[in-house]
Amino acid sequence: MFCSFYTVENETEQEAVVFALVHSPENPSKLSPAVQVGEYFYKTTRQLVEDYSFTLVGGKVRGLNVVRYVLKVVPVFWVAQLVC
Repeated sequence: MFCSFYTVENETEQEAVVFALVHSPENPSKLSPAVQVGEYFYKTTRQLVEDYSFTLVGGKVRGLNVVRYVLKVVPVFWVAQLVC
């Protein structure tokens, strides 16, 4: 079962919702829809962390405003990609 909020109760209906959101006839993939979404969020999050993190004094530690540059942005990018 997926670990997130869904408006449906069972796993079959959850899969149907995810499939409807990510399935594209132009881009057939052998990966399950849930894996495709997970990979997109993972890759986008890593890229944003690399782009927006900064080195703190001393150079050994990096900082990042995670809420501002990652948590608010990744879902918006995902939806924008689906709409376009």
